[in-house]
Amino acid sequence: WKAESQFAVLEEAAQRRQLSAQEKSLLAHKDETLEYKRQLAALGDKVTYQERLNALAQQADKFAQQQRAKRAAIDAKSRGLTDRQAEREATEQRLKEQYGDNPLALNNVMSEQK
Repeated sequence: WKAESQFAVLEEAAQRRQLSAQEKSLLAHKDETLEYKRQLAALGDKVTYQERLNALAQQADKFAQQQRAKRAAIDAKSRGLTDRQAEREATEQRLKEQYGDNPLALNNVMSEQK
């Protein structure tokens, strides 16, 4: 909208006074400039949409991870483990999922838990 209003001001000024070379050049490339601005706006909208999708995917992954950890704790309790042992297994499950793609980091974190 800003670019369109600037071009409207320039077109109005052209009727009242002599335009500078730069102003004439701007008016001569008005359509291309406006199309470029529209494309930039559309691209910005796509980026915002993708960021929103990424955030939702991260939330879904986090929720799924929490649910798997809770299921691991329930499973551990059903095998007769104490609350503390069940919580430890749930924590280990969360860590395995979080660091599963980095075995070195997983080993370091798991050794810290013991």
